[in-house]
Amino acid sequence: ISTTTNCDVLAVNNHILFSEQRMFYKIFNTNTLELKNITVTNNTEVPTVDDFGEILFGKYFYTLDYPRREQVWVIGDNPMTENVTWLGSLKYKIHSKINKSNTKLILVPSFHENYFIYENFW
Repeated sequence: ISTTTNCDVLAVNNHILFSEQRMFYKIFNTNTLELKNITVTNNTEVPTVDDFGEILFGKYFYTLDYPRREQVWVIGDNPMTENVTWLGSLKYKIHSKINKSNTKLILVPSFHENYFIYENFW
């Protein structure tokens, strides 16, 4: 029996995230060497995880859904965390900065350096 699977891997801080079949699957903690299920903390429907993007800054990262939109996520503060939270969708290829308190994200689309998007998460 042959099957098709889609999986991806991304390192965020001291964690390695795994996706499979368009969803978060497992999280590996490099400090404790434990592999656990990932918990998505949103109460609403979240987008699919077709591919991992890259780290934006610190604990913030993005994934790509279909049709290749960037979806911003944050991993929990606790070094032992198994939680990720979806923050929202981006519409542009991005360059970003996050303030020191990790509450505001400034995104600069690649098509226009004088234009920026300001997102306040809390």
